Amino acid sequence: MKMGFVEAISDATSLVLAIPIFTGLALGTTLICVGILNPIGVVNLGGRNEKFSWEKVLEVFRLPYDEENPDSATHRHLHIRVVTKGTNPHLTSHSTSHNLRILRSFVDDGLLFHPRVEIVTDNRLSFVEDMQGEAAQAGALLSQIVVPPEYETAGKSKFKARALQYAIQWTNGVLAENPTPTITDNDVIVHLDEETKLTEEVVQGILEYYSEGGNEGFHKIGQGVIAYGHDTPLVCLPTTIADSWRVIDDYARMRLFFTVFRAPLQGMKGSFVCTSAKCEREISFDVGPAGSITEDACFALMGVEKGVRFGFVRGLMWERSPFSWGDFLKQRRRWLQGLWKVAGYKSKLKCRSRILLLLTLTVTVGYAFVTWAKTASGFHVVKKEFGAIAAAPQEAEQNRLSDRCVCEVEEAEDDVTAASEYEDAQSNRGSASSQSKGETTTSFRTQQCGKCRGFTQQSSLHKDGGVLSSPEHQRGLACRGGKSEHVTNRSKSCWNSWASTSTAGFSSLPSGDQLTRSQNGKMLRESLLPLERGEKTNLLRDLQA
Repeated sequence: MKMGFVEAISDATSLVLAIPIFTGLALGTTLICVGILNPIGVVNLGGRNEKFSWEKVLEVFRLPYDEENPDSATHRHLHIRVVTKGTNPHLTSHSTSHNLRILRSFVDDGLLFHPRVEIVTDNRLSFVEDMQGEAAQAGALLSQIVVPPEYETAGKSKFKARALQYAIQWTNGVLAENPTPTITDNDVIVHLDEETKLTEEVVQGILEYYSEGGNEGFHKIGQGVIAYGHDTPLVCLPTTIADSWRVIDDYARMRLFFTVFRAPLQGMKGSFVCTSAKCEREISFDVGPAGSITEDACFALMGVEKGVRFGFVRGLMWERSPFSWGDFLKQRRRWLQGLWKVAGYKSKLKCRSRILLLLTLTVTVGYAFVTWAKTASGFHVVKKEFGAIAAAPQEAEQNRLSDRCVCEVEEAEDDVTAASEYEDAQSNRGSASSQSKGETTTSFRTQQCGKCRGFTQQSSLHKDGGVLSSPEHQRGLACRGGKSEHVTNRSKSCWNSWASTSTAGFSSLPSGDQLTRSQNGKMLRESLLPLERGEKTNLLRDLQA
């Protein structure tokens, strides 16, 4: 009877696991097929049949003369707004230079009128001043908006949302730092990341998108496709290949919502966001803390609730993928965490706006929650450890170290013993003490475990032949092959070899021989031959520090 009950539970769990998997596969396959039917955006699923016309673009982007306000703008302006932390100025300057060259071709043809390139950054970028001549030749205005560290939004938004909200207030003349507005409701803003590059096709697509419907249909938001791998050389080929799936997602799922439903009910990307200045000001990027991780999705759903129209922009932008697998995984984890917060953002968004995003996330990652039931037996170690941390931090630390090698968990008394042994070894080097008299010398000791062959390092500070500080046990070098079965062996017999090296600014050695810096470094490297490559690098860095 018991076995029958267990089998029934197992079958039910398998069924629950299969439902989201097959549902997700069916939904994904359907959306991909819809995208393949329209791979380059020529056929419009939303019903657009009008032919593109540059005359219509000029008509929409040329504003009528205002007799009551003669100083008003005569043309709509295109604002390219780039958001960056300012920690990679070379990448930002490279992308900015490329974008200026693309804009110049449209300015020379009389199709753009003094476009603006605005770099919103946390740290001031020096290349902006150096690139003013290049911007002037392109007929564009290049500026940077530095976000003060003390700035806070009314809704306590963070990260990129905070910087974008500051840019809105700065360009609209709300802040004391810039009381004169530099933008009007008639302008268009294109949001880019620091590595995103424009193409001539996408600039034409943006102008075409905002010329549809004339002046009456101008205030809307659009987004298009971003491609990866166009910049050579590729920094990380695997992440670039992985990001190719996003291109399929753009052509299929994202375009379906932007063209048919005219509403990004599943969110949108944070780059290649085209919006009229009026729409952005009315929606705002003050999304609050819960919406700050994926501010793009929260901004899109807030726009849906305000009745803003969305559409699909033709043309491709270029972008770089994360530069390493670690950055790639962190990016995906951040997105998933942020989307879940937006899907449950009750205080900011209505349920009808969030429901489709919530269902999508549930179908996509639902199998992960179901698999917890099958692996629950393996969680008792984690639960036990966290329980110990809550009850007794010291006991929890002892439990955590119980599965590590002795060469990583030597107690303080072992360090004191090692200090005595080390002082005895130093006293036998009389010549070293006499030569180093009057200078401060750092001595290092490397020990190797006879069972697991792991290494640890100890160091002492000496002056005038005496020890200023006892050796400090370093746990930076990981033990290779350490097992819990010999953790109880606390005796010093576990150590079968040790090496001692002394440096004094790489100008003297314990033997007193005066060697050159290169000779000194050679001796240090030879003394570390038994170490693995990574351990050798870490120890050499510690020695040189």
